[in-house]
Amino acid sequence: MKMHSFCDCFEPETGTNGTRRKFLGALGAGLAATAIPEIVVPKRAYAQAGLKTLPVAGLIGAAAHNAALEMARAKGIVEANGLRIDPKEYASGANLIQAIAAGDIVAGVCGTNPTLLGRVQGVDVKILANSNMEGSVLIAGPDIKSPKDFNGRKVGTPGIAAIQDTLMLLYEKKHAIKTEHVFVKVTDMPTLLRNKEIAGYIVWEVTGHAGLAMGGGRVLATSKDIRPDHECCALVASGKFLRSDPDAALRLVRSFAQGLKHAVSNREELVQVVAKRDGLEVDLARKALTNVLYKYPPLNNPADLAFVVQALIDADRIERGKVPNVDRFVADVLDNTMIRSVTA
Repeated sequence: MKMHSFCDCFEPETGTNGTRRKFLGALGAGLAATAIPEIVVPKRAYAQAGLKTLPVAGLIGAAAHNAALEMARAKGIVEANGLRIDPKEYASGANLIQAIAAGDIVAGVCGTNPTLLGRVQGVDVKILANSNMEGSVLIAGPDIKSPKDFNGRKVGTPGIAAIQDTLMLLYEKKHAIKTEHVFVKVTDMPTLLRNKEIAGYIVWEVTGHAGLAMGGGRVLATSKDIRPDHECCALVASGKFLRSDPDAALRLVRSFAQGLKHAVSNREELVQVVAKRDGLEVDLARKALTNVLYKYPPLNNPADLAFVVQALIDADRIERGKVPNVDRFVADVLDNTMIRSVTA
């Protein structure tokens, strides 16, 4: 297995494309202040007979965490596998998992945390492949000079279901501090920091670097500093979709694998794709991507998922009685069968 380094309460989000443009447009000089163009394949691909359209989602400002499908769309890999993606965006992984539960989308890329929590709550969802590892940053305000300065202060996270929320808990444990977690939209974090309503926030890249100028903060720690090599986002899918249309599911997983392989083999091209997708200057996207880690083949690590489940139990995010056997629970939610078959 090769490691490649460039280096998520369940309410649906609406108007996400407008939210993206409003957020990125407000970040100031150097960022795209106008509508951000979608990455699409040549129009001729849409005219091909037999293309099946699948509603698939990602998170706002997280193209780096969705590198596989972003690259697969940009290079026409999805169409080559007989599919067309109808892209959706959500402000958090919890919202994305709810969209799967509601049948609004069949698959998406989001954190393992909201996926595991959603499964505990009865959502019919499976983890199919690893999308990225690490990839989050803890942003601190000007008055935070060391981890100890966070003690007793408010810190923004994307929500109780987010991997970033769990990472903040681990950061607190590591530095013997306690903060008050404020659950806010990632699009609001820089403004809250600038207005001194929070002392800092933890968020995924490239949203982390994109908001630095607006919020006036700096990167105090990366997720690598908190828990090296931790799994972050994954390709997840509706169990109903997997059972009812296994052929389309396999073609989606194949597109994901081929897109990720191209991304890790063509790093500068990925920088360009992420910069365009998230409306950033290329240099800023390149810098943010140093905090994101990829591996190929993108197989999930059951031990890491078990660690996350146990951490959520220990933090009272999951009732102990709902997961009597952590390893059995992980084995039930994880299905790397298809990703193994297309990367063998």
